[in-house]
Amino acid sequence: NWEGIGYSGPLNGKKDKRPPLPVLKTNGADISCDTLIIGSGAGGSVMAAECSKRGEEVIVLEKGQYIQPKDMTELEYDMIKKTYDSAGALASENGHMSVFAGSCVGGGTTINWAGSFRTPDFVLDEWSKEHFNPQFTDAEYDGCFEHVEKRTSVNKSYKEHNLQNEALKNGAEKLGYLFKDIPRNIKTSKSKDFFKQQGFMGIGDPYSHKQSALVTFLEDAADKGCKILPDTEALQIIHKAGEAQGVMVREKTADGKTKSYTIFCKKLVVSCGAVHTPALLKRSGMQHPFIGKNLTLHPVIPVMAEYEEKSEPWYGPMMSIVVDEFNQLDGNFGYKIETPPVHAGMISLAMPWLNGENAKEMMTLAPHLGTFIVLCREKYGGEIKLSKEGKPVIHYKLNDYDLKHLLHGANSAMRIHKEAGAKRAAVVHQDFDWHRMNNDLDTYMGMTRRKKWKTNYFPLFSAHQMSSCRMGGMNETYPVDPTGKLRGFKNIYVADASAFPHASGANPMLSVQALSYYIAQQMP
Repeated sequence: NWEGIGYSGPLNGKKDKRPPLPVLKTNGADISCDTLIIGSGAGGSVMAAECSKRGEEVIVLEKGQYIQPKDMTELEYDMIKKTYDSAGALASENGHMSVFAGSCVGGGTTINWAGSFRTPDFVLDEWSKEHFNPQFTDAEYDGCFEHVEKRTSVNKSYKEHNLQNEALKNGAEKLGYLFKDIPRNIKTSKSKDFFKQQGFMGIGDPYSHKQSALVTFLEDAADKGCKILPDTEALQIIHKAGEAQGVMVREKTADGKTKSYTIFCKKLVVSCGAVHTPALLKRSGMQHPFIGKNLTLHPVIPVMAEYEEKSEPWYGPMMSIVVDEFNQLDGNFGYKIETPPVHAGMISLAMPWLNGENAKEMMTLAPHLGTFIVLCREKYGGEIKLSKEGKPVIHYKLNDYDLKHLLHGANSAMRIHKEAGAKRAAVVHQDFDWHRMNNDLDTYMGMTRRKKWKTNYFPLFSAHQMSSCRMGGMNETYPVDPTGKLRGFKNIYVADASAFPHASGANPMLSVQALSYYIAQQMP
């Protein structure tokens, strides 16, 4: 169908053929190390680099596959299946929230959209004062951001935007909204295809322009002797008298079978992400009552438009402009407006289903679409529970307070599309209808607000899972203390977005990396 919808597909340029990371070979027998890190994403990779640098014998456990840059195909179906948790089909228990999470070596850094935001100052202040974490407002914490930014080449040096980012910029400017260039961890390149290549980095970067954990912190760790153990899931932490002794694991073998054994360790770092970290702790018998609670997801709704000019939204920087006008719409809660990298599968997922003929007609618009996403820093969250089989189950229902912010954002996004020259635009909903921009927008938005905004009446997305194992200064309500240590245990640390005291209010990769670097400095 690509030709029919005008989708260009992979670029098949010259791929990065750097040497592979050292993968640990096991025979199914028990093994041991100084430090075991569960998870290889933003938090785990930084921790691996720091612990290895100190001379510790480090193993990084990863339940997903190890895919080298040279093996990244830029095919949406193929790469999502290999790099996303649940092959991209992870969702909340009620089916409303689609949850996109990395599950491969490098984790979310391998497949995210490269936005490298520092945690906003107002959020750091909140985390410090309301959650009793004084480190977040110490001047020294800036050094954690600086360290990560330097290693991952964070910059704003790009000059060229694709149509939807240019539209976001131009429309916001005409309306007087605050907008900014997004800092990104993508190195500039003289390649003639560099502009187009950036649009595929959400499904892996075969050219290694994006400075993911694969080509930065995991390489640093490997240089100091760290070993990676992919395709291996942590089943349960073995502990006694408040001390971790090791982890029971299950490894998938090349022939499709599994082998189970124990990795013994002196120190354990849990960096499985905000879905799997609390699940592992619960499976392991950790009793703190707030493990799994206070889950935040940065709920997202899309607002799409058709432009006369060809946009080809699968090309160019995935997200390069952000509208920050409404970050603090009510206190510390509000929303950002950004753009997503859009490919054929993602378009079809977001489109409402009426019938086959309509779906085909909608898909033919793909080359002319410009899509904005409204990303909400929600006040009210959800919870991670365990299924009977011990798997994480995401319980999340959007609160009316946060829905109001999303609808406010939808109104802002529609106005930006109009000022940017869109032919027609729509807030995506089951009861879908286009608004032609020469008609009255207030009337359309009034009708939109009166639609049913109940569970499963509209698409809701999350690429940011946070704060399900919160760090804070009170023993009773925070499972993790301000140094990153799991309360009640001498040698277990949590270093991922689950430790955020609340939602970060910005794409969280850099926030996770900085926090992990900070925690690494506190560890003996």
